Amino acid sequence: MTKYINKDKLLYYQERFESRNRPISAEMIMTNFCNYDCEYCRYKHGKGYFKFEDFKKAVRKLQGIGVKGFILTGGGEPLLNPDIEKILNWLDENKIPYGINTNFTKYIENNPKWVKVSLHDNYDLENVISNIKRFRSRNRETVLGIQAIIEDIEDIEKFYNKYKDLDVDYIAFRPLEVQYKAYKDKEVEKIVKELEKLRNKDDKVLINYKWYMMDKKFEKCYANWTIITVDYLGDVWYCCHKPQEIVGNLFKDKDIMKLKREWTSDMSKCDIPCRMTCNNIIMKEYREIEHIEFM
Repeated sequence: MTKYINKDKLLYYQERFESRNRPISAEMIMTNFCNYDCEYCRYKHGKGYFKFEDFKKAVRKLQGIGVKGFILTGGGEPLLNPDIEKILNWLDENKIPYGINTNFTKYIENNPKWVKVSLHDNYDLENVISNIKRFRSRNRETVLGIQAIIEDIEDIEKFYNKYKDLDVDYIAFRPLEVQYKAYKDKEVEKIVKELEKLRNKDDKVLINYKWYMMDKKFEKCYANWTIITVDYLGDVWYCCHKPQEIVGNLFKDKDIMKLKREWTSDMSKCDIPCRMTCNNIIMKEYREIEHIEFM
């Protein structure tokens, strides 16, 4: 397994760089209901959810504009969507690639490509760990991992020692994603050094690439086209970090990618780092090379 998470997947889709009109993956906001209230969560919780027929319609429409895989996420906890069993069964039956970001307080019998479980001390951890073990005992094909958000360097060893013997494919450590500088430079250096030391000891430890890009900011989002975020109403967000910026509606607007491309967002309000940081670096370099070649 690769040493870093999501560092250069975009390079597998270089044929799409030119048009920048065909998203690679779609984030599906399955519900805005959640059974927890984590302090770092950006989303407002409610009772909305993706209904089965709307979900199928959205997936087919997204496949039509080039989407290859689907990320079931929130908003809220995706597995608490009342139609989730029908949705997952339909995805499996139609061999549609998908992964799930979850707190795994609800068990599933399905076969996603991957499941990433966020673990937090305020969760019902006994239930979550039981679900992880149960899932792994019947399914070794799905890539199953756990993730912690690191606020202080002490969090690393504490989390690792608690879960190192869990039968998962990886243990990931992610930085906070907020609109201000959450860490001092020296803190980041110490955290990265600690993570690298741990990685050298245990291959299951993955270092999220964002730790190496904490100072990266952009004047525009060059790679916004690579991912499309759709909520249960069919509304398309500018990106998963900005639920308040609705660029259009998948069901109502004829060319949603055109609307997304033409949208102007205030980059000063973007999270540092952002999940698009690496993609932005790649696309910015590509555009600079492209500009030089055609001068």
